[in-house]
Amino acid sequence: MKRLVAISLFFLTILCGCNKYKEVDIQSVNLAGFRMENSTKAYISFNISVNNPTNTSISLVALDGVLRKDLDRFATFAMVDTVTIAPFTKDVVKISTEVSLCDPLSLLSMGLNIKSWKAESFTVTGKATFKVGNGMKKNFKIKEVPLDKLIKRLK
Repeated sequence: MKRLVAISLFFLTILCGCNKYKEVDIQSVNLAGFRMENSTKAYISFNISVNNPTNTSISLVALDGVLRKDLDRFATFAMVDTVTIAPFTKDVVKISTEVSLCDPLSLLSMGLNIKSWKAESFTVTGKATFKVGNGMKKNFKIKEVPLDKLIKRLK
């Protein structure tokens, strides 16, 4: 009898925990700001339009990664503050990131004209950690994704 009650409670918990998390939609990503701190560090912020149809809040707790150019570490990035979107809302959230150059000399060797850089020569490796209202955490990892494909997906 105890086993039947435990199994029933387990399935009830799973059914109550099921949500429409796959329906969370990132609709647009726009550059909101850029501030140089010094020659190797900058702060970049993005406005992201998100639709959250679930009945729990969703927080982006951590975001960090590495930007590589031709397999060499070019820069590292990390999120500054946690971002939360309320349940049943369609909202614009601001994500601030800190970007640090790994080797400033590589920037000079590429030339300071950013428009001449080719996005297909950069790759991104990173991890994002999401937390939902009930305390559950989910990690998403990307590994060696070409920057041009990542930009196209976010447009």
